Amino acid sequence: MPNRLMFIGCQSAAERWRTCCMKLWSNIKSNVFSFAFAPLVMAVLPLLMRVRLVGRDNAQQYRRLTQTRGGLVLCNHTYYLDGTFALYALWPRRLWYTTQAENLSLPIAGQILSFWDAVGIERGKNGQKKFNDDMGKLLREGKSIVLYPEGNLRLFEKELQPFHKGAFHLAVREQVPILPIVAIPLPRRWWGLRRSMRAEVLPPVVPPAISVDDDGYEAAVEELRDKVFEMMSVRMAAEG
Repeated sequence: MPNRLMFIGCQSAAERWRTCCMKLWSNIKSNVFSFAFAPLVMAVLPLLMRVRLVGRDNAQQYRRLTQTRGGLVLCNHTYYLDGTFALYALWPRRLWYTTQAENLSLPIAGQILSFWDAVGIERGKNGQKKFNDDMGKLLREGKSIVLYPEGNLRLFEKELQPFHKGAFHLAVREQVPILPIVAIPLPRRWWGLRRSMRAEVLPPVVPPAISVDDDGYEAAVEELRDKVFEMMSVRMAAEG
């Protein structure tokens, strides 16, 4: 019996040590992301494109709303690196990104994505359930996640594609705010080699306080989706 108790005690100590090491490694990665990787990306992007960011006050409001909970940052998908605009708006906060699951298997890019804990979007019903579970866990841990509600990339597109409902289900189910960021391609100057983009941070949107089991849940999700879509569409039309 004493040997068994000693074995259980060793297991418990090993588990505590493992948990401590995982937390330490997570903190190290967060610091590397915030103070090395993110500044590097933000320094490189202007070499490829002129970017003007407006709406920093709205980003600050989102920070206040997410001091004790997670949140969703929603961007339209009009450029390969448009997720970088969220870095500009919320730096030095650590952000989490999503990607197609098959991208995690790519030789170099997959290793980079895995290192930064990118969440793979798998196809099929089971894959969607796993993705929702992973997203919910991150949000409950207080993480901010960047999502593209359009789903597909359309390079330098000036009109929004229809939004999928997945991000808005997450927002309502986990009761986390949404920060919309609209990327607006600007007319290209005939003498310029770089494209120009206006990234506008819109006011954060708080989801309605409703339970998944309530009768009006689906209607609330659709209303939230339509509200964010309208906000972003209006800004794109104003610049167009």
